[in-house]
Amino acid sequence: MLVSVPIANLFLGMEAAALAFMPTFLISSVTGSILGLLLAVRLKKQGCLIERTDSNE
Repeated sequence: MLVSVPIANLFLGMEAAALAFMPTFLISSVTGSILGLLLAVRLKKQGCLIERTDSNE
């Protein structure tokens, strides 16, 4: 993402550069979030996750 903005600025101009990659970034972010949630739910069902306890107790 950090490299895409200057490249888009070079090829598309200032206004288009800020919005050119937002839809694809949004799609990849939502997809990654869903996959992470599914993985966490599956690991929890299998008992692979350890519950975190507060060390102040």
